[in-house]
Amino acid sequence: MNFEEAIKKADYMIDCAFPNCSAAILSGSIVKGNANETSDLDIVIFDETVTKSYRQATLIDNTPVDFYVHNFQSYKNVFEKDVLVAMPAMPSRILEGYIIKDHSKLSEIKLEAKNVLAKGPKSWSLETQIIKSFELEELLDDFQGANSRDIEIFSMNKLVELLCEFILRMNNQWIGEAKWLYKSLQNYDSKLADNVLTCVDDYYINSNKKKISELVREILNKYKPEEYESQEIKYQY
Repeated sequence: MNFEEAIKKADYMIDCAFPNCSAAILSGSIVKGNANETSDLDIVIFDETVTKSYRQATLIDNTPVDFYVHNFQSYKNVFEKDVLVAMPAMPSRILEGYIIKDHSKLSEIKLEAKNVLAKGPKSWSLETQIIKSFELEELLDDFQGANSRDIEIFSMNKLVELLCEFILRMNNQWIGEAKWLYKSLQNYDSKLADNVLTCVDDYYINSNKKKISELVREILNKYKPEEYESQEIKYQY
């Protein structure tokens, strides 16, 4: 579906599911221009009759749609949670989205989303930096020491995820989940992102653990805090 078709569908879906809403924004891959045949429609709803924010996934005329429903106050709590985990999903949806149903408050909310994104996530504490360094090094040891393909694969998957998170968060950058984590790394440093992908490909194609292991070790040596070596790692259960 093209953008114009998506706007018409979104308008129809809003009328079906939230006819009395105050405002609505179409967001997601269709707005960014990278939608595919499996993409659903993401629609942000502002409805003063709801008491708290929630997500509603549904089918309307066989088209999958995700509604992100807020009132004009509850979205602030979602913003705060996104900042806490360094994944600005809702501010991004609102800022980058296309307004289907306008309201005078939307310009203010979009500006708030812009400011949240510009400010960036809260920096990791020194304790968190030390713990994350330890986790990455421990997983690297597991990967290098694995003597079976199955253990290697599962260790590799987690290792790359932690590596990307570590790079981004040590540089006070936003992260994401799944494909958005890699896209975040691309946005921050496209050359480094390409290097990560090359190292991963080398393992899966050639069973070569050396390149990805060397890259992880290089990143650890570059970013782990000086206090790391002298710290005893403690976890709160």
